[in-house]
Amino acid sequence: MLIINPSGNISDETITIQLQEDGRATYPLELSGYGSGIYTAVVQKGNSQSSETFSIGLQLGSGPIDAKTTQTEYQQGERILLLGSTKPNTLMTATLVDPNGMKVKTVEMPSNNIGTFTEERLRIPSNGEPGLWTINVASGTNLDTVEINVFSTILEGMTVKTAEEIKQGELLKISIIASHKTSVIIEII
Repeated sequence: MLIINPSGNISDETITIQLQEDGRATYPLELSGYGSGIYTAVVQKGNSQSSETFSIGLQLGSGPIDAKTTQTEYQQGERILLLGSTKPNTLMTATLVDPNGMKVKTVEMPSNNIGTFTEERLRIPSNGEPGLWTINVASGTNLDTVEINVFSTILEGMTVKTAEEIKQGELLKISIIASHKTSVIIEII
């Protein structure tokens, strides 16, 4: 395992880890001597490599957060690239929320030493409900919300859903899933 520090330099020490029979290993990393910042642990086995970013000593309460996605429209199963800026070396959480208000995924992410951040671990589930989704980016009491539209991957056709039983005086919710950017006319007879 190699550790890459916030300035991009690789640590002088390479750590060898013995894997268990199931191919897993746990390594407690002694963090004394590491300053505040964002580090990357790089693990290699043969020609395979994986990395994981972690932070040390970052603060909550970032001040204003400015978050954006690279697109405003996504299809089911598509990965989201979230970009933004805030105060340097701040820890934030990004929460993906579906149209029903259900939290789909939450990830922690840091801003770097100049206050920018990039996050690509969020993805619309392949069976995610089409509609208006939100991404809430928070740090302490600071919050920014990004809205995105999610469309079905249906290429042709349309599905219409309503509640099975509706009582007089209740509102009728009609869910329509159709091809991307399709005009629909509803006629109630």
